[in-house]
Amino acid sequence: FEVMSSAIEALALEVAQRCVEKAYFDAIIWIAARTEREGFVTSLETICNTIGQVLGDRRVVAAERLPEKQALAIKNLADLPRCLLIIDNTEVRTDEQHQEIYHFVQQVPMSTSVLLTSRERGRASELETVIKMFGMDLAEGLAFMQSVCQARGMSPGREDLRHIHEATSGIPSAMRMAIGLMSEGYTPQEAVRSDVDRVEEMLEFLLEEAYSKLSTTEKKI
Repeated sequence: FEVMSSAIEALALEVAQRCVEKAYFDAIIWIAARTEREGFVTSLETICNTIGQVLGDRRVVAAERLPEKQALAIKNLADLPRCLLIIDNTEVRTDEQHQEIYHFVQQVPMSTSVLLTSRERGRASELETVIKMFGMDLAEGLAFMQSVCQARGMSPGREDLRHIHEATSGIPSAMRMAIGLMSEGYTPQEAVRSDVDRVEEMLEFLLEEAYSKLSTTEKKI
């Protein structure tokens, strides 16, 4: 199935981590659809090569034709009793590339679970499951913010943190940004706007405020 969310990488990482801890699979293969360091979009050929490399089959990489690579990659997956294949951030791929991946996914053995992640809706049609991310509850949010504050050498009052939690709907990235502004001298009331109702507008406000604190050189970077 395909998952969508604003914190999709963290969600997929959490899935993988829990699967490792519970030993649900004999192998977990993680493939990023976009490799940010190299700046290219991963092809189906690269996906097949990665499967071969992780599972120790050099024939996959050596194969010259894509259909041969796919057949070998699928055979390698079939040899495992339980495998989890994660293809992360597929929103960077074109519609044609998406269909290529989905066609490949439909051929993998039933013993292989596949997790595709995307920030865009509608690409996966019948394969898609939408998971909406919600904020932390008050207890989780306070513990999270206290940890962030401690790392920054800050000790705001509990009521100040409660105010931030309520204003940001408990979204971790928003709470972290608000604390960052507080470390720059903002009061909790200044760090989060009380007149903002929608979470998207609150995140936009926090990003703009954080950006305004950067130097000219930092802004260029």
